Amino acid sequence: MQERLLTMLLVQKPHHKKPAKFLRDIVRTQAELCQLRAHCEELEDLRLQEVLLWAPYRRVVWHGMAIIKALSPLQNLLLPFRLSSEGWLAATKQALNSMKQCENHQGKDLPSHLLQLRKQLIRHLLGNTVAALGPTYVPLVGALGALALLRVARKAPDLERLALCPGLAASPSIACSKSVRGVARPAWLGLRAWHECGMLESLPPFAGLRASLAGHSSVWQAYLSLSSTVLGPAPGPGPDPLSLLQKLILWRVLRPECLASALADFTTSLLGRPLDENLSTSTIPFECSQATQPLLILLPPPGHPTAILHPLTVIQKLAAKHEQGQKHLEVIALGSEAWDPVPVVVSTLCQAMHKGHWLVLENCHLMPHWPKELLRPLLGLLEGAMAVLTHHSMPVFWEQSLDLSHVLIDSMELAQQGLYKQPPTRVLPLLLLHGLLLYRQIYGMKLQAHRGHWSQVTLTQVLQIQDQLWASLSNPSAAMQELAASVFYGGAVGDDKDREALISLTQACLSPGKESWGQPHTPQYLLATLMPSPELEELDAIAECKAQMHLLPTPPEPQVCGLSAGPQAWLLQRQSRALLSILQRSSPTWVPAPRGGSWRTERQLRPRLVLAKRRLESLQALLTETIRQDESGAGSVVLGLNVCRPLEGFLQMEVLELRHLVSMLQGDLHCLLQQLKGAPSCASQRCAAVAHALWTGRLPKPWRPHAPAGPQPPWYWLRQLSRRGQLLVRYLGAEVPKRIFHLSAFRHPRRLLLSLRWEAAFAIDQYVPSSNLPGCQGSSSNWLPHKRQELNSNPLHFQDSPASQPSPLPPVSVSTRAQAQSTNDLPPHAPRDGLAIYSCPVYMEGPLGTTKLHSRNILMHLPLPTKLSPAICVQRRVHVCSPPLS
Repeated sequence: MQERLLTMLLVQKPHHKKPAKFLRDIVRTQAELCQLRAHCEELEDLRLQEVLLWAPYRRVVWHGMAIIKALSPLQNLLLPFRLSSEGWLAATKQALNSMKQCENHQGKDLPSHLLQLRKQLIRHLLGNTVAALGPTYVPLVGALGALALLRVARKAPDLERLALCPGLAASPSIACSKSVRGVARPAWLGLRAWHECGMLESLPPFAGLRASLAGHSSVWQAYLSLSSTVLGPAPGPGPDPLSLLQKLILWRVLRPECLASALADFTTSLLGRPLDENLSTSTIPFECSQATQPLLILLPPPGHPTAILHPLTVIQKLAAKHEQGQKHLEVIALGSEAWDPVPVVVSTLCQAMHKGHWLVLENCHLMPHWPKELLRPLLGLLEGAMAVLTHHSMPVFWEQSLDLSHVLIDSMELAQQGLYKQPPTRVLPLLLLHGLLLYRQIYGMKLQAHRGHWSQVTLTQVLQIQDQLWASLSNPSAAMQELAASVFYGGAVGDDKDREALISLTQACLSPGKESWGQPHTPQYLLATLMPSPELEELDAIAECKAQMHLLPTPPEPQVCGLSAGPQAWLLQRQSRALLSILQRSSPTWVPAPRGGSWRTERQLRPRLVLAKRRLESLQALLTETIRQDESGAGSVVLGLNVCRPLEGFLQMEVLELRHLVSMLQGDLHCLLQQLKGAPSCASQRCAAVAHALWTGRLPKPWRPHAPAGPQPPWYWLRQLSRRGQLLVRYLGAEVPKRIFHLSAFRHPRRLLLSLRWEAAFAIDQYVPSSNLPGCQGSSSNWLPHKRQELNSNPLHFQDSPASQPSPLPPVSVSTRAQAQSTNDLPPHAPRDGLAIYSCPVYMEGPLGTTKLHSRNILMHLPLPTKLSPAICVQRRVHVCSPPLS
């Protein structure tokens, strides 16, 4: 209006309009201007009132935006997963619409209503992300959400978030820490952690951290041994208490193997209830599917522990529910043109589109190319098939949770949905057996030789068979136990020791004795805890079972799952490493790549090759001199085939094999050294395989048959060869009647026991018939190089312990004797002094603490007295390991 008035003044010509009329126009325009100003002031007052009205809700918006910003880096970690603005807006609207009943907060003050609104919005955004990613990413999503809340509250400075992940050592702008005079590193703290503690001292809350760790070492050790982790007070280097994030940083640096549990406590303290408490297979985002937006379901690799349920089962139930019981579902398997030609697939696709059926395109990844005949109907349906499948679809990461409580709850729901509904007290033992077997799969090779392949289809078959057995047999429990241990679950188990553990778990769950229910820390005790009261009705009993399942800790107590504390500590360490790696890869903070590249690798490889070649030359000279001495003293006896002295012949054969191996290794290293000096590449496949493996830091494939303990770092294995040669030479030249052997010194350790037995049989003064000789499984042996202690003079036994580290055993002598004929003597495995005897297998341990629990790798069995029942020892896979050479 002001511009209009100025325009009138500028363009006014006195001879065209009279002055009186011109003044009237100006007055009229000024009146309109005043009226507009009053209206504008009124609108401004309304806007200010609106701002005052919505100002309290601003913090809710800030929290929602912080959660969205914190979850955005997941797009860099998982490429099919996309977080668009439209998707977040739709999720926010859905959350607000679901909370409309809370808008009329009668009886509640505004702060309480805003707090409730903020909590529900945060949980809805995080819950939608968890539903799309699957239960595997629950710890990551929860940690990102908790850090976002701290950032909104201004309790997470940038430097502290950098110190948490990826760490101050990744920043080139932070200088290395200087040593503090008079402060020495405690023995229980590693060099890497000590170095990072020095870098943390550049932050004011951690000033004087190294001095505090050295001066109050016992206090810090006691604090770090607690299970409460980041909760509760921390020692702290300064007078001010550490914040929640600062304590989490300390746990990440000082106890990196406990990062998973520390992050779980950190997330729970900020978010409250677990994000996956209401997450089940039936609540995945299938219900959010649309006719023009397909779901891209990403399955885990075949044989993965989480592949226990195929999504087609859930889709069929969802389609039947959506179509009022009519399963209008079409499944088209792609990638197999030999069985389903393209015209047949196109015809089925067009019929499904015409009738409006649910459509499932299975095995899309097997399509080498998409024919035009198949793309044409998809283009009409989805407006660009491949573009929609890859860019406009809703990705679903199909990984089922193996948490014990989740498996039990899902199995209980499956048992109640089937046609063969049975009382909870009857199906609960089977559900517990199924849940324990699935939960134990996450421990992998630490607990079993092979993973079992069981799914919900197996559980459905078991429940159906159990219903038929209870209706037709007089002893259904015994029949069900036999079928479960040999057919349903035992059919997928090929290893003998795995089968023994399965049979023991089956007996513990399906036929527990009443006297064993009261024993704590056993599967029977867990079954008694979950068992509902017989006085309850069926619905109440099911509700009580589910309530008890929800109360199970995560992770559960290892003893109730037939485990010891060692595998659980290993699993926690593995999960912590994986979680830290995911946090680093999903972090928006740029981290410079390490410099050096191939030149740095070559600079490290050359001196290692030279040192290894020198060691092999020294070892070759030692072995050659030993063989020459033995040949000069052997006379006419063929070296390695000394029949009268089998033990000496065995040792000579080991020396010969080791010398032959050293000769081959010298040729491999010499070839690679010549290539590093500029010589042309060798045409031999063996040399190429050795060179490629050593460049990547792996044990070459041609060397692996000579490493009985399994794959290991190549340079560590080459150092072990020198130690092996020294021990073999010492064993061969020893004249004392009693020798102490180390199993890791031999290429064929089983032959040592056979040679000892053979030599005892040829001894004239100690000859005993071979039929009365105890076999290798009955020999008492252990070669752990710890404190020496005689088992016969001081009887030992092992018992349950909460320690996660293995317990050392004293050396035990190996002797071959005639079996006692007296009736007072007990069999080797009979209970002695009130203690049960467990036939403990002995394995070779790898250099990194790995042990392959295959039955073919068992060297012998050691009868150990135990306070535990042998069945519990079988469940926990208690075993003895011969450690690597030191």
